[in-house]
Amino acid sequence: MKGNGFVFRGLKAVARMCLLSWILLIVPSANADPPPMVIAHESLQDDVITLPMLRAIFSMRLHSLQGERLTVFVLDTRHPDHEAFSKEVLGVFPYQLQNAWNRVIYSGTGRGPVIVESPQEMLRRVGQTPGGIGYVGAPVDHPDVRVISMEAGR
Repeated sequence: MKGNGFVFRGLKAVARMCLLSWILLIVPSANADPPPMVIAHESLQDDVITLPMLRAIFSMRLHSLQGERLTVFVLDTRHPDHEAFSKEVLGVFPYQLQNAWNRVIYSGTGRGPVIVESPQEMLRRVGQTPGGIGYVGAPVDHPDVRVISMEAGR
């Protein structure tokens, strides 16, 4: 019987460690980076965009807002900010966005987004392009670019 008690205590310790590990993985870190921000050229009048609209814009199904033609800028699909934007803001995987772009491009119904090399280029290009929209992971400090909020609860 002594051996069984030792094994039982050992299993309880292992179970506690597994539970603790699981909790640490599930609970977000206090130091976690905030999700990327949607940015737009100052010419876009919308201050708030709904999640369905944002998904339609970045999947290249929505081409204009309030009569202003949109130019969508994205980072390379392997860039950490692109992955974070796709998952945390849009709620889709990067490959799902890529598939949506491919459907639009190869069906001949539209064009894909403009791919930029870096967040700095994203800021510059969005700031230079009326109707430009994109995202960055860091705070925005550009005179021609403004942050667009996402409407909560949708």
